[in-house]
Amino acid sequence: MDMGKKFAVVEFRDDVVEVIPSGWVMEDMNHALWPSTFSKKRQEKAIMGCMQPEEDWAQWPVKRIFATSDSFQRARRKANNALYTSNISDSSDGGIRKRQAKRPARFNLSDDEREIEAPAREGTTNNVTPTVPAFPCNVNGAKNNEDGVPSRDSNSQVLKCLAKLTYEVQHMRKELLAMKNSVKCACNGSSSPAPELKSTLPLSTEEEMAIMCDEVKEGMAMDALVNTLSVAGGDTLVKVVGNIMRKLMTNDLAKVYSACGKKGKKSLVALPVYKAIESAVRKNIVGATDCDVRAKVSRYLACAMDREGGRKERRVFAQ
Repeated sequence: MDMGKKFAVVEFRDDVVEVIPSGWVMEDMNHALWPSTFSKKRQEKAIMGCMQPEEDWAQWPVKRIFATSDSFQRARRKANNALYTSNISDSSDGGIRKRQAKRPARFNLSDDEREIEAPAREGTTNNVTPTVPAFPCNVNGAKNNEDGVPSRDSNSQVLKCLAKLTYEVQHMRKELLAMKNSVKCACNGSSSPAPELKSTLPLSTEEEMAIMCDEVKEGMAMDALVNTLSVAGGDTLVKVVGNIMRKLMTNDLAKVYSACGKKGKKSLVALPVYKAIESAVRKNIVGATDCDVRAKVSRYLACAMDREGGRKERRVFAQ
Protein backbone atom coordinates (compact mmCIF):
# COMPACT_ATOMS: atom_id res chain seq x y z
CA MET A 1 0.00 0.00 0.00
CA ASP A 2 1.46 3.35 -1.10
CA MET A 3 1.23 5.55 1.99
CA GLY A 4 3.02 8.41 0.23
CA LYS A 5 -0.31 9.81 -0.95
CA LYS A 6 -2.29 12.40 1.01
CA PHE A 7 -5.43 10.41 1.94
CA ALA A 8 -6.15 6.84 2.99
CA VAL A 9 -9.43 4.90 2.98
CA VAL A 10 -9.41 3.11 6.34
CA GLU A 11 -11.76 0.54 7.86
CA PHE A 12 -11.78 0.57 11.64
CA ARG A 13 -12.49 -2.45 13.84
CA ASP A 14 -16.19 -1.57 14.22
CA ASP A 15 -16.75 -1.80 10.41
CA VAL A 16 -16.64 1.96 10.00
CA VAL A 17 -15.04 3.21 6.77
CA GLU A 18 -13.57 6.69 6.75
CA VAL A 19 -11.22 8.87 4.68
CA ILE A 20 -8.34 10.21 6.80
CA PRO A 21 -5.00 11.83 6.00
CA SER A 22 -2.24 9.26 5.49
CA GLY A 23 -0.23 11.01 8.22
CA TRP A 24 -2.82 9.86 10.78
CA VAL A 25 -2.01 6.20 10.13
CA MET A 26 0.64 4.95 12.56
CA GLU A 27 3.75 3.15 11.45
CA ASP A 28 2.46 -0.29 12.43
CA MET A 29 -0.45 0.20 9.97
CA ASN A 30 -2.75 -1.31 12.61
CA HIS A 31 -3.72 1.89 14.38
CA ALA A 32 -4.75 5.40 13.37
CA LEU A 33 -5.03 8.64 15.26
CA TRP A 34 -8.46 10.31 15.51
CA PRO A 35 -9.50 13.72 16.98
CA SER A 36 -12.25 12.36 19.23
CA THR A 37 -12.72 15.63 21.07
CA PHE A 38 -13.38 17.60 17.89
CA SER A 39 -16.89 18.42 16.70
CA LYS A 40 -18.10 16.90 13.46
CA LYS A 41 -17.51 20.08 11.48
CA ARG A 42 -14.03 20.50 12.91
CA GLN A 43 -13.19 16.85 12.21
CA GLU A 44 -14.16 17.24 8.54
CA LYS A 45 -12.08 20.41 8.31
CA ALA A 46 -9.11 18.66 9.88
CA ILE A 47 -9.38 15.76 7.43
CA MET A 48 -9.65 17.91 4.31
CA GLY A 49 -6.83 20.17 5.51
CA CYS A 50 -4.58 17.22 6.46
CA MET A 51 -4.10 18.61 9.95
CA GLN A 52 -1.07 17.40 11.87
CA PRO A 53 -2.06 15.00 14.71
CA GLU A 54 -1.94 16.32 18.25
CA GLU A 55 -0.66 14.53 21.34
CA ASP A 56 -4.07 14.09 22.97
CA TRP A 57 -5.62 12.33 19.98
CA ALA A 58 -6.93 8.81 20.57
CA GLN A 59 -5.54 5.71 18.87
CA TRP A 60 -8.08 3.47 17.15
CA PRO A 61 -7.41 -0.05 15.83
CA VAL A 62 -7.44 -0.35 12.05
CA LYS A 63 -8.86 -3.47 10.42
CA ARG A 64 -7.57 -2.73 6.92
CA ILE A 65 -6.56 0.07 4.56
CA PHE A 66 -8.50 -0.14 1.32
CA ALA A 67 -6.78 2.47 -0.83
CA THR A 68 -4.85 5.75 -0.93
CA SER A 69 -5.26 8.83 -3.10
CA ASP A 70 -3.95 12.36 -3.52
CA SER A 71 -7.51 13.60 -4.12
CA PHE A 72 -10.06 13.78 -1.32
CA GLN A 73 -12.93 13.39 -3.78
CA ARG A 74 -11.49 10.20 -5.27
CA ALA A 75 -10.80 8.88 -1.78
CA ARG A 76 -14.41 9.61 -0.79
CA ARG A 77 -15.68 7.71 -3.84
CA LYS A 78 -13.53 4.74 -2.88
CA ALA A 79 -14.84 4.93 0.68
CA ASN A 80 -18.43 4.87 -0.56
CA ASN A 81 -17.63 1.87 -2.78
CA ALA A 82 -16.02 0.14 0.18
CA LEU A 83 -19.38 0.13 1.94
CA TYR A 84 -20.69 -2.30 -0.71
CA THR A 85 -17.69 -4.33 -1.85
CA SER A 86 -14.65 -5.76 -0.09
CA ASN A 87 -12.30 -5.06 -3.02
CA ILE A 88 -12.55 -1.53 -4.34
CA SER A 89 -9.60 -1.95 -6.69
CA ASP A 90 -11.41 -4.61 -8.72
CA SER A 91 -15.17 -4.73 -8.14
CA SER A 92 -16.05 -6.45 -11.42
CA ASP A 93 -15.18 -10.00 -10.35
CA GLY A 94 -18.86 -10.86 -9.85
CA GLY A 95 -18.29 -11.64 -6.17
CA ILE A 96 -19.61 -8.44 -4.69
CA ARG A 97 -20.78 -8.87 -1.13
CA LYS A 98 -22.53 -6.06 0.66
CA ARG A 99 -21.12 -4.59 3.81
CA GLN A 100 -23.16 -2.99 6.53
CA ALA A 101 -23.71 0.60 5.43
CA LYS A 102 -22.38 2.69 8.28
CA ARG A 103 -21.05 6.19 8.35
CA PRO A 104 -18.46 7.03 10.99
CA ALA A 105 -19.84 7.51 14.46
CA ARG A 106 -18.10 10.38 16.16
CA PHE A 107 -16.35 8.03 18.58
CA ASN A 108 -16.12 9.75 22.01
CA LEU A 109 -18.82 12.36 21.43
CA SER A 110 -21.74 12.44 23.85
CA ASP A 111 -25.19 11.23 22.83
CA ASP A 112 -26.39 14.83 22.50
CA GLU A 113 -23.55 15.62 20.09
CA ARG A 114 -23.75 12.38 18.12
CA GLU A 115 -25.41 12.78 14.76
CA ILE A 116 -27.04 9.93 12.93
CA GLU A 117 -26.41 9.98 9.22
CA ALA A 118 -27.68 7.77 6.43
CA PRO A 119 -25.10 6.40 3.96
CA ALA A 120 -24.75 8.82 1.10
CA ARG A 121 -23.11 8.41 -2.27
CA GLU A 122 -21.36 11.23 -4.06
CA GLY A 123 -23.69 13.92 -5.28
CA THR A 124 -26.41 13.25 -2.70
CA THR A 125 -27.40 15.43 0.23
CA ASN A 126 -29.08 14.72 3.56
CA ASN A 127 -32.78 15.50 3.64
CA VAL A 128 -33.68 17.73 6.54
CA THR A 129 -37.32 18.31 7.49
CA PRO A 130 -37.85 22.07 7.68
CA THR A 131 -39.38 23.64 10.74
CA VAL A 132 -42.95 24.78 10.08
CA PRO A 133 -43.20 28.51 10.85
CA ALA A 134 -45.94 29.91 13.02
CA PHE A 135 -49.02 31.26 11.27
CA PRO A 136 -48.28 34.91 10.33
CA CYS A 137 -51.17 36.54 12.13
CA ASN A 138 -49.27 39.61 13.39
CA VAL A 139 -51.41 42.13 11.57
CA ASN A 140 -51.05 45.76 12.60
CA GLY A 141 -49.22 44.85 15.78
CA ALA A 142 -51.42 41.89 16.82
CA LYS A 143 -49.54 39.13 18.61
CA ASN A 144 -49.77 35.37 18.95
CA ASN A 145 -49.87 33.66 22.33
CA GLU A 146 -47.05 31.47 23.68
CA ASP A 147 -48.16 28.44 21.64
CA GLY A 148 -48.12 30.40 18.38
CA VAL A 149 -51.95 30.33 18.19
CA PRO A 150 -53.49 33.61 17.05
CA SER A 151 -54.99 35.59 19.93
CA ARG A 152 -58.41 37.22 19.85
CA ASP A 153 -56.83 40.51 18.88
CA SER A 154 -55.10 38.78 15.97
CA ASN A 155 -58.38 37.23 14.81
CA SER A 156 -60.04 40.64 14.96
CA GLN A 157 -57.29 42.16 12.84
CA VAL A 158 -57.53 39.34 10.31
CA LEU A 159 -61.30 39.82 10.01
CA LYS A 160 -60.77 43.52 9.39
CA CYS A 161 -58.27 42.71 6.66
CA LEU A 162 -60.70 40.26 5.07
CA ALA A 163 -63.47 42.87 5.14
CA LYS A 164 -61.14 45.36 3.46
CA LEU A 165 -60.20 42.82 0.79
CA THR A 166 -63.88 42.06 0.19
CA TYR A 167 -64.60 45.74 -0.31
CA GLU A 168 -61.71 46.05 -2.75
CA VAL A 169 -62.90 43.02 -4.71
CA GLN A 170 -66.39 44.52 -4.98
CA HIS A 171 -64.88 47.79 -6.21
CA MET A 172 -62.79 45.94 -8.79
CA ARG A 173 -65.88 44.04 -9.90
CA LYS A 174 -67.69 47.32 -10.55
CA GLU A 175 -64.77 48.60 -12.59
CA LEU A 176 -64.66 45.39 -14.61
CA LEU A 177 -68.38 45.70 -15.25
CA ALA A 178 -67.90 49.23 -16.58
CA MET A 179 -65.08 48.00 -18.81
CA LYS A 180 -67.26 45.15 -20.05
CA ASN A 181 -70.01 47.60 -20.99
CA SER A 182 -67.51 49.76 -22.87
CA VAL A 183 -66.23 46.74 -24.79
CA LYS A 184 -69.78 45.68 -25.54
CA CYS A 185 -70.56 49.12 -26.96
CA ALA A 186 -67.38 49.00 -29.06
CA CYS A 187 -68.32 45.58 -30.45
CA ASN A 188 -71.71 46.93 -31.44
CA GLY A 189 -69.99 49.58 -33.55
CA SER A 190 -70.66 52.45 -31.17
CA SER A 191 -68.07 54.37 -29.18
CA SER A 192 -70.71 56.02 -26.98
CA PRO A 193 -71.62 54.56 -23.57
CA ALA A 194 -74.88 52.74 -22.89
CA PRO A 195 -77.93 55.06 -22.99
CA GLU A 196 -78.93 56.65 -19.74
CA LEU A 197 -82.32 56.08 -18.18
CA LYS A 198 -84.93 58.75 -18.70
CA SER A 199 -86.44 58.07 -15.31
CA THR A 200 -84.75 59.23 -12.13
CA LEU A 201 -83.98 56.74 -9.40
CA PRO A 202 -85.16 55.97 -6.82
CA LEU A 203 -88.76 55.76 -8.01
CA SER A 204 -91.20 57.28 -5.53
CA THR A 205 -94.67 56.83 -7.07
CA GLU A 206 -96.62 54.17 -8.95
CA GLU A 207 -96.76 56.48 -11.96
CA GLU A 208 -92.98 56.62 -12.10
CA MET A 209 -92.90 52.83 -11.81
CA ALA A 210 -95.28 52.52 -14.77
CA ILE A 211 -93.13 54.85 -16.86
CA MET A 212 -90.04 52.82 -15.94
CA CYS A 213 -91.76 49.57 -16.94
CA ASP A 214 -92.62 51.04 -20.34
CA GLU A 215 -89.07 52.29 -20.76
CA VAL A 216 -87.32 48.98 -19.97
CA LYS A 217 -89.35 47.11 -22.55
CA GLU A 218 -86.67 48.31 -24.97
CA GLY A 219 -83.51 46.22 -24.87
CA MET A 220 -80.99 49.05 -24.39
CA ALA A 221 -83.02 50.63 -21.60
CA MET A 222 -83.13 47.28 -19.80
CA ASP A 223 -79.32 46.98 -20.00
CA ALA A 224 -78.95 50.51 -18.71
CA LEU A 225 -81.20 49.77 -15.70
CA VAL A 226 -79.32 46.54 -14.94
CA ASN A 227 -75.98 48.32 -15.04
CA THR A 228 -77.27 51.13 -12.84
CA LEU A 229 -78.66 48.74 -10.21
CA SER A 230 -75.71 46.34 -10.24
CA VAL A 231 -73.24 48.96 -9.03
CA ALA A 232 -75.10 49.08 -5.69
CA GLY A 233 -72.89 46.16 -4.67
CA GLY A 234 -72.76 44.14 -1.46
CA ASP A 235 -70.90 41.09 -0.16
CA THR A 236 -73.92 38.89 0.63
CA LEU A 237 -77.19 38.18 -1.16
CA VAL A 238 -79.22 39.99 1.51
CA LYS A 239 -77.05 43.12 1.27
CA VAL A 240 -77.03 43.09 -2.54
CA VAL A 241 -80.83 42.80 -2.75
CA GLY A 242 -81.29 45.50 -0.11
CA ASN A 243 -78.94 47.93 -1.85
CA ILE A 244 -80.57 47.32 -5.23
CA MET A 245 -84.09 47.81 -3.88
CA ARG A 246 -83.13 51.05 -2.12
CA LYS A 247 -81.56 52.28 -5.33
CA LEU A 248 -84.65 51.34 -7.35
CA MET A 249 -87.49 52.71 -5.18
CA THR A 250 -88.20 54.64 -2.03
CA ASN A 251 -89.45 52.88 1.07
CA ASP A 252 -92.92 54.44 0.67
CA LEU A 253 -93.21 52.89 -2.78
CA ALA A 254 -91.94 49.55 -1.47
CA LYS A 255 -94.94 49.47 0.90
CA VAL A 256 -97.24 49.24 -2.13
CA TYR A 257 -95.68 46.02 -3.46
CA SER A 258 -95.11 42.45 -2.40
CA ALA A 259 -93.30 39.74 -4.33
CA CYS A 260 -96.45 37.91 -5.53
CA GLY A 261 -99.17 40.53 -4.84
CA LYS A 262 -100.56 39.11 -1.59
CA LYS A 263 -102.45 40.97 1.16
CA GLY A 264 -103.93 43.47 -1.25
CA LYS A 265 -100.56 44.65 -2.55
CA LYS A 266 -99.33 44.76 -6.12
CA SER A 267 -96.96 42.09 -7.48
CA LEU A 268 -93.43 43.30 -8.16
CA VAL A 269 -92.45 39.99 -9.81
CA ALA A 270 -95.04 40.58 -12.53
CA LEU A 271 -93.42 43.87 -13.57
CA PRO A 272 -90.67 44.11 -16.23
CA VAL A 273 -88.33 45.83 -13.77
CA TYR A 274 -88.10 42.61 -11.73
CA LYS A 275 -86.03 41.01 -14.51
CA ALA A 276 -83.60 43.90 -14.15
CA ILE A 277 -83.42 43.22 -10.40
CA GLU A 278 -82.57 39.53 -10.96
CA SER A 279 -79.89 40.36 -13.55
CA ALA A 280 -78.33 43.02 -11.33
CA VAL A 281 -78.21 40.60 -8.37
CA ARG A 282 -76.48 37.91 -10.44
CA LYS A 283 -73.80 40.36 -11.54
CA ASN A 284 -72.83 40.65 -7.86
CA ILE A 285 -73.66 37.16 -6.58
CA VAL A 286 -72.77 34.54 -9.18
CA GLY A 287 -75.01 31.47 -9.02
CA ALA A 288 -77.91 33.12 -7.16
CA THR A 289 -81.09 31.12 -7.94
CA ASP A 290 -84.52 32.52 -8.79
CA CYS A 291 -85.93 31.22 -5.51
CA ASP A 292 -83.15 32.85 -3.48
CA VAL A 293 -83.56 36.22 -5.17
CA ARG A 294 -87.36 36.14 -4.88
CA ALA A 295 -87.19 35.21 -1.18
CA LYS A 296 -84.88 38.13 -0.37
CA VAL A 297 -86.96 40.59 -2.43
CA SER A 298 -90.12 39.37 -0.72
CA ARG A 299 -88.50 39.80 2.70
CA TYR A 300 -87.35 43.31 1.84
CA LEU A 301 -90.84 44.37 0.73
CA ALA A 302 -92.51 42.73 3.73
CA CYS A 303 -90.30 44.72 6.12
CA ALA A 304 -90.98 48.06 4.41
CA MET A 305 -93.64 48.92 7.02
CA ASP A 306 -91.05 48.63 9.81
CA ARG A 307 -88.42 50.87 8.24
CA GLU A 308 -87.92 54.56 8.78
CA GLY A 309 -89.62 54.48 12.17
CA GLY A 310 -92.70 52.57 11.02
CA ARG A 311 -92.53 49.96 13.76
CA LYS A 312 -92.17 52.62 16.46
CA GLU A 313 -95.16 54.56 15.10
CA ARG A 314 -97.34 51.45 15.22
CA ARG A 315 -96.37 50.79 18.82
CA VAL A 316 -97.24 54.37 19.80
CA PHE A 317 -100.54 54.16 17.93
CA ALA A 318 -101.39 50.84 19.63
CA GLN A 319 -100.89 52.40 23.05
